[in-house]
Amino acid sequence: MGNTKMLHLLKNLITHHFRQIIVIVFGLFIIMMSIAFYFTSDLQSHHALENEANEAILKSAQQSATNIEIHMEGRSLLLETIANRTILRGKFGDRDASMEEKLETLKSEQQRLMELGFKRLGILDTKGVSYYTSGRKLYLGDRDYFIKALNGKNSISGIFVSKYDKEPIYVYTTPIKDITNEKIIGALFGTCDAWKLSEIISSISYAKSGYAFIIDKEGTIIAHKDFSKVFYGTNLLSTANDNLVQIASHNSKR
Repeated sequence: MGNTKMLHLLKNLITHHFRQIIVIVFGLFIIMMSIAFYFTSDLQSHHALENEANEAILKSAQQSATNIEIHMEGRSLLLETIANRTILRGKFGDRDASMEEKLETLKSEQQRLMELGFKRLGILDTKGVSYYTSGRKLYLGDRDYFIKALNGKNSISGIFVSKYDKEPIYVYTTPIKDITNEKIIGALFGTCDAWKLSEIISSISYAKSGYAFIIDKEGTIIAHKDFSKVFYGTNLLSTANDNLVQIASHNSKR
């Protein structure tokens, strides 16, 4: 199969809603199939098997991408629903709600959200200070997900090391709007252990040797059955894979 056709197939693995975030690639199986096809003597049979295998791989990858999109979007919408609660939007009865009261409300939601994979919950104010339900405070105003939230956008971060406990995490963030004038007054965030995403992706397989992993638009692996590749920030684009370079470049411009 030519590079152009393979590039077209790989582009179709990018999910619609999170196309800036994830690309799912079935790696080892494609390599194994390529080796097998190389030794196939009958050209017509070669093309038939190749097309059938690629269609199966693409179908499996698209379904996997859809499942992950549903998983991530569902959790993002859940945070958005919580952020829309009256007390988080600034009112407690007929008076203004304090930060302590807002955090108490989050504590009541924490157990339910932990069962869905969240590790910590907190509120970011407009100055970039984060208030955790544990009582800790940290400055996170330089984080990209915070900036997006202040611009009114839900976001899911890439993998990075947390200032809170020095562990690799990713973060869901949604804006909080004042109940009286809809002005953005901060953001609600929920952190997840980075290995949770790898746990999800490790259950996806194809035949005996096919597996899935996730890269961000920079080519860095953010989910893999071998978590060390996530922990050490392995970057596939640095290996000069032209197809992946073109995909990442194309989608970063969208």
